[in-house]
Amino acid sequence: MIIGVLGDIHGGISALRRALNWLLGYDLEALLCVGDFVPLASDLDVLQELYVLEEVMELLNDVGVPVMYVWGNRDLELFERVVSLEDLSSRRECLKVIDRIIKMRNLIEVPRDTRIRLGDTIYVTRNPMLLDSRTIYLTHYDNYLRSCLLHVEGHVHYAQIAKGYINAGYIHRNLPKGAYADGMVIAADIAGSNNVRVLVKPLGAVKPLICAKHISEGVFFVPSNWRLCPVCYDFAKAKVSRVALHI
Repeated sequence: MIIGVLGDIHGGISALRRALNWLLGYDLEALLCVGDFVPLASDLDVLQELYVLEEVMELLNDVGVPVMYVWGNRDLELFERVVSLEDLSSRRECLKVIDRIIKMRNLIEVPRDTRIRLGDTIYVTRNPMLLDSRTIYLTHYDNYLRSCLLHVEGHVHYAQIAKGYINAGYIHRNLPKGAYADGMVIAADIAGSNNVRVLVKPLGAVKPLICAKHISEGVFFVPSNWRLCPVCYDFAKAKVSRVALHI
């Protein structure tokens, strides 16, 4: 079973198209999306940001396979802005866009109260209390590494691959001019609980990095100008090492 794994998209339409074109070279069972679909920072008003979100979700929906997703912190901030709109006409227009997104037939928001089936023997949930060796944990970010078939998340804007763990990194980051904006996309071939093969396709100036000081953290994919791994910069970023040290 091959699944596409997409990190933070942040409104990067062009990068998303390239990511999906690469994934379509595989016989995909589904897409897993870790959230943060809307721009990281922008001068757009609420409705304009929702139009960006709608365009992103339309591209995902058009792939034609189940798109299992969670919302990220930036998405939830946008929804809070919708709720806080005082102008009722503006709020109604925003809710129309959200309603169109919700009705897209291939989009499946991963529930917190249960698991949903992926293929014949695999499940997906965002509830850490419902995990086992047949279940994928899909979340925007969790401070702790969870024991399950595969823990999948994003948020930190670098990718990381370790045993039972994928941080999907970012498709795009709309950062100040000159920053490395496009990231990576991932395909995971799942043949069993101890047999997951991960392929990472760079979309921009990123590089693989294995840190001799933090070898247990696996392989990072970071912006090409980084000299050290994320854990060297900040040990709080450790995923595997912190588990080993019971932190």
